[in-house]
Amino acid sequence: MEAVRKFLARKNIVFSAKRYFIDAMGAMAKGLFCTLLVGTILNTLGQQLHIGFLTEVIVTLGKGEGAVTYTIGGLCSAMVGPGMAVAIGRALESLRAAREAMLQGVTPDAVLTEAEEAMSAIGELTGASIREDITNRIFARFCVGK
Repeated sequence: MEAVRKFLARKNIVFSAKRYFIDAMGAMAKGLFCTLLVGTILNTLGQQLHIGFLTEVIVTLGKGEGAVTYTIGGLCSAMVGPGMAVAIGRALESLRAAREAMLQGVTPDAVLTEAEEAMSAIGELTGASIREDITNRIFARFCVGK
C-alpha cells in the first residue's frame, strides 16, 4: 500500500475532495458557461448576419403545440448538461475503482490506469487533454531512449 501511495505522490495524483469536487466543479462551471456562450453566439450570428443554416430548425422534439424546436446554437446549449453528466459519472466511477484497487493492494500501474481515466473524464469537461500529458511524462521517465 505504501508503494502505491509513493507512486501516486510522484505522479501528483491526489485523491481529495478539493481536487475532484471543488476544482472539478469549477472546471465544469467554466465548461458549461463556454458551451452556453457558444450556443448564444451561434444564434446571434445567424440572426444578425442572416446566416440561414444557423437560424434554421434542425431538430424538433414532440408534436403539435408541445413540440420543441432547436437551432444549432439551441441544441448546443441543450446538450451541455447531459454531456457533462456522463463525464462526471465516468470520473466518479474511475475514482471509485482506483480507490478500490489501492485498498486491494493492486500494483501502482493498474491504479494509475483508473486515475488516468478519471482525469481524462475531468479533462473532457474543461477541454484539457490530461491523459496525454501524464502518458508523456511516464514514457519520458521510464522508457529507454526517451
